[in-house]
Amino acid sequence: MEINSGWTVPCSTSTYRLVLPSLSSWIAPTTLSQSLSDSATTFELIANPAVPSTGAPNPLIDSLIAFVSSIDQGQYLDAYNLAISDLETTSCRILVALSAAKQILGSVVLTWPTRTGTGKVERALPWVFLPALAGGKTGGMAYLLVKGTAQRRIVYEGLVAVGVRHYQMQQQQQGADFERCVLDCVSFDSLLLLLAFSLFLYSNVLLFVSYS
Repeated sequence: MEINSGWTVPCSTSTYRLVLPSLSSWIAPTTLSQSLSDSATTFELIANPAVPSTGAPNPLIDSLIAFVSSIDQGQYLDAYNLAISDLETTSCRILVALSAAKQILGSVVLTWPTRTGTGKVERALPWVFLPALAGGKTGGMAYLLVKGTAQRRIVYEGLVAVGVRHYQMQQQQQGADFERCVLDCVSFDSLLLLLAFSLFLYSNVLLFVSYS
């Protein structure tokens, strides 16, 4: 099924969209938490470009820009700059994976449709407007980037699992009306790393192929 892949990026390969149709039924594998602990990988959600208590610039932003610039010749930098400019809205967050030394190992943009449709990121992603995913009930993740280290696969899996868990918590604790989750704009290399993990975790996953 051919569909637009979202932000315009100079990408010559196919990108993919994975849909988790039942958010409430998803359970992380019992081994994932231990694997993340063993690798000393932690996660932080960037929700504001500034430190709320002081108003000073969030130090993770500069680190994130440097990280994104180092991946695939920086082809996703515009997408992440758009997401950073959208952080103060209620429809965008950026999840980062950190090493024990607090170096960024991976990142993914979290976004979801708003009632007003004013978020810059939500307007840039076409799945927001697909009839099957519309209605404000879909939590999205896009542009999953991971540094090429020995921990690469566990970082991929951790970002996906923590991202899904974020939407579950919104659903359980704040009464958000999320029913499903989308992992969008996935490169072929990323898909190969996630495929076994995703098929094992997500019963009835729908895989859509899109071409940039």
